[in-house]
Amino acid sequence: MKKFFYNNIDNLIKTLLIIFLGINFIFLFTTAVISQEIGIKMVVVEGRSLLMKDNEILSKKRALDDALYLASLRGGAKINGFSSINEQTTLKENLLIRPSSHIADFKILDEKKTDTHFIVKIQAAIINDVNNLNCSHRSNKKIKVTYFQPHIKISSDLPSWSHKIPKITSQAIFENLRKIEEIEIKNAENYFIQPSRQKNLPSNLDYVSLTEGSISVRNGEFSIITKIEIYPATGRLHRFSDEIVYQVSLELFKGSNFEKLETFNYQFSLELGNRTGYKNIDSFYKTSYDKIVELTKKSLSRFHFRVFDHLKCMPLEAKILYKDNKLLVDLGTEQGLSTGRVGLVSSDRSIDYTSNDWSVLTVKSSFENFSELETLNPEISGNVLEGKVIRFLN
Repeated sequence: MKKFFYNNIDNLIKTLLIIFLGINFIFLFTTAVISQEIGIKMVVVEGRSLLMKDNEILSKKRALDDALYLASLRGGAKINGFSSINEQTTLKENLLIRPSSHIADFKILDEKKTDTHFIVKIQAAIINDVNNLNCSHRSNKKIKVTYFQPHIKISSDLPSWSHKIPKITSQAIFENLRKIEEIEIKNAENYFIQPSRQKNLPSNLDYVSLTEGSISVRNGEFSIITKIEIYPATGRLHRFSDEIVYQVSLELFKGSNFEKLETFNYQFSLELGNRTGYKNIDSFYKTSYDKIVELTKKSLSRFHFRVFDHLKCMPLEAKILYKDNKLLVDLGTEQGLSTGRVGLVSSDRSIDYTSNDWSVLTVKSSFENFSELETLNPEISGNVLEGKVIRFLN
């Protein structure tokens, strides 16, 4: 076998390439580890302090402070170092360790004292990165979406075959959404509704009263109403060509009260053919109906991803109901909520992750369409949380 010899430059390039690949591997590995640490974490720690028999209350407070500090460090730490020189020109290295997370809520599990120390054991909920809490995936449960009958508007100046186009457009959007594995979509194209009527309805009328059947949307689920308008226009290339213009608006709603989340607008046009003034020649240049249908579906082939990008990070949240000394929410296993799931409640009625005054709740038991909650801190009264919004996290 022939033996190859490398000069110094080749060896240097090979060494640099190995170093470069190693640095990239370390960067990718640490990024993956850090990404898994983002969120909320439940930890159990013990804090201790020297026992002062003449002031046990102060000993307990210091032990609790120590436990809270240790719990914060469990969420990560920031280390800063600096050097200093004293009068004897002795160099000292100083390290400052600070928690990179903070505590949302905690409860005392146990407290005891020995001959020398006071010990406090706590369970704490620590948050690593509040900026990443707004994107909460719903574990392994699919996102439930109901697709209602589109609102259609067709110009009378278009040919008769154009009346079939809006329905084809709506069906193409529905089929594209159905192909997304993370979405469980329900076809309700036979039900025509107007969400704006919901605001003026008497309280005794429920969702079913708005429809012609028994289709229902629960809290934690979503609905879509598509508005489709088509009209003719002069061609963009020259004034002797015709086009058909599509104005598509997809409105996304949340929950049973049709809270509007977003409107996705999309406009495009297709060439119908040229106008020469001679019918026989015009029919030769005219785009066929089958071609229009094909181009319509192709034009909509990416539109549904805008909807999914918005849905996949929608948080699972609901208002808390306090009934019979129980904390309840109208979300259950059907909406992706499971026992042990952690949720945050802000100090006011809105979810504000810049606030430090939060309450942490966990799902005590989860059923098909509702769940019972319990507070991490047992001293928090349930009626205080009545009507507040809880947002569930990973």
